[in-house]
Amino acid sequence: MNFQGINAEKIFHGQAKSPASQLFYAESAPLFSKIIRENLKPGTYSLVDLGGHRGEFLSELSKDLPEFNFESTVVDKVDGLDPNFSAKKITANIINIPLSDKSADIVILRYVLPWDSFDNQKLILNEAKRLCKQLCIIQHQGADSVDPGPMQQAALRLFGGNPPRLKRDNGFFTESKQVEKWMDELHMPYKKIQERKVETLSETFVEKFELNDQEADMVREVLRGCDYIMQTTWVLDFRS
Repeated sequence: MNFQGINAEKIFHGQAKSPASQLFYAESAPLFSKIIRENLKPGTYSLVDLGGHRGEFLSELSKDLPEFNFESTVVDKVDGLDPNFSAKKITANIINIPLSDKSADIVILRYVLPWDSFDNQKLILNEAKRLCKQLCIIQHQGADSVDPGPMQQAALRLFGGNPPRLKRDNGFFTESKQVEKWMDELHMPYKKIQERKVETLSETFVEKFELNDQEADMVREVLRGCDYIMQTTWVLDFRS
């Protein structure tokens, strides 16, 4: 079973059609490129993408930064790499990554945390801190910090298999305040540079999984009253 959806690779390349998916995925590479340019001089850097699937996003990011040379590593439980992208692939659980401390100049986590359990999310953040030598970028999809309960309960119903193709063993839409609480506890020097509400979350599921009309209606019904998600981006500078 493809837990990311049958259209995941295309969408992770930024080739999304629905407005919500365009905001989530098509805008990420330009934003991350801007962050890297603002914080680092052109040169050669080791870069690790945690939960990077098959390297689709990292491929797009590299195209946006021709003045940078990345020695790239993609870490994910999914096997294989995008055939058009040259990188090292480590097939592993990102709560325990077989890389040495401070082995990456740049660490990227894009929409990784909510697709794992609540308990594992702090462990993933700790791995990012352990690996990162200079710059870390975290982009997150999560519940509204003001009233996270309805969205979190709806997501649990989706991941419980409503519809069946969305069933996952783990997954929890943590709110940004909880992520920041963990980063505070881990002494991670974060700066929030983006937070916005993205409507029609249901359409991203419809597009990624190519849901039929009945499945799409089920997703919209489960998300009724909370068919949105908060998109948050943090930059962490570990050089000081």
